[in-house]
Amino acid sequence: VDNNSSEESGVKEYLSSINESNTNAKKVVHIFNKKNLGVAGGRNSGIYAIEQLGLNVGWWFNVDDDILVPDNYDKQLIEICDRVPQLGLAGINVEPFDYPIITINGIRCRPKRNNLGGAAICMSNKMHSILGYYGFGKGTIYGLEDSFLREKLNVLGMLGCYIIPRAIHL
Repeated sequence: VDNNSSEESGVKEYLSSINESNTNAKKVVHIFNKKNLGVAGGRNSGIYAIEQLGLNVGWWFNVDDDILVPDNYDKQLIEICDRVPQLGLAGINVEPFDYPIITINGIRCRPKRNNLGGAAICMSNKMHSILGYYGFGKGTIYGLEDSFLREKLNVLGMLGCYIIPRAIHL
């Protein structure tokens, strides 16, 4: 998803170059928003477009454009979501501090009671069907999308956690 970046940034050109031949993806869908919809709106526009195409999605990932993720982060996020049934969201910590490591169902993780930083989050499609979009509906609420998801998890009595490796916020 390009959230209306400037032509000079090179983002549109870079995203256009990503396709099935240079990724492990079965299908790559490009979304180019005509206006900046904010963080939540940009994420939601990608989710909404995939839903409209009727593609079978098992997992939803968002990684902001200023985040450098560790190798195999996607496999680690999927594994923790699969093995910890009370987990609603898993993410990669880019915050300046760490959270205590615990073991749940044989998986080491860093649970966080308040909102996970939304820079790199994974949720199953099943969890997306429960939690819905970032923010309100398909809306464009900015800056509260992480807290909004955390509050939904609180109501459901579910956890959010970080995997052990950290990401780098550029």
